[in-house]
Amino acid sequence: MGIAAQIELAAPAPAVGITISGLDETAPSRVALYRQHAGEGRTVVQGASDVSMTGAGYVVDYLPPLGRVVTYTVEVLEGAIVPAVLSTQVEIETQAAWLQDALNPLLAAEIGLSRAAGGGDIWFTTGALARLERHIAAQTVVPMGSRYPVIMEGTRQAPAGIPLTMITAAAEAGSRLRTLLSESQHLVLRVPPRMSQLDAVVHLGDVQMPEEPLTDSMSRWLVTGTQTRGPRVGVYTALWTYDDIAALYAGATYTDVADGRTYVEWQRAPEDRGIASLMGVMSGA
Repeated sequence: MGIAAQIELAAPAPAVGITISGLDETAPSRVALYRQHAGEGRTVVQGASDVSMTGAGYVVDYLPPLGRVVTYTVEVLEGAIVPAVLSTQVEIETQAAWLQDALNPLLAAEIGLSRAAGGGDIWFTTGALARLERHIAAQTVVPMGSRYPVIMEGTRQAPAGIPLTMITAAAEAGSRLRTLLSESQHLVLRVPPRMSQLDAVVHLGDVQMPEEPLTDSMSRWLVTGTQTRGPRVGVYTALWTYDDIAALYAGATYTDVADGRTYVEWQRAPEDRGIASLMGVMSGA
């Protein structure tokens, strides 16, 4: 027992389901799931950097690379039993690209690489990827008395303003793409190996979506976007509510509770005040 992967045929866009078994059945284990393919380093599967499982579990990767052999590896972060098999491989065979919402798998569109190459009702035009700009941050300083400036440069950035010109050949396709572009907060473009100018999985920000209607049902989309890091969603829960604090310090004045800590320190640990001495002040002892 260990890890096994299979293509999720019921998903709105190509996805991979990973089954992890052989974990401790008597207590929860913490695991992390990674994927990797030739030419790119290991990356954590979205939402699977620290997952609790008892005995076994199932994770869906909604953003696997397309047309490439992908290796999935499970790492047991905490648990008494480590599965015998820790890695597995799978490949999604396709000649098309997929544009989708990074956080909502239901919003997705298949895009043909050209009309001739089985483009369906949405395809890239020859203007797509016509120019890729990879900027570099630089600052120039001219030393006094020197004809030669000194320049400090950062790291070459991922492509910006990527042209993704598309055609929608039917009203339904145009509506589908319009909804995807309008409602998605963060887009992901997954491309097959033929589009070698880009990474296999490209997170896009600053996406612009000019639409040029060509006929009643056909439109040209002059979409551009900048490659960014993938999103991370932080969820915060309150350990102390206003009512909790009011009940804890009922009847106390500011002078009673002031102990030299900053406001941020108080927010971090309001219970650190000496409760026993405070209660004595409040009771008049």
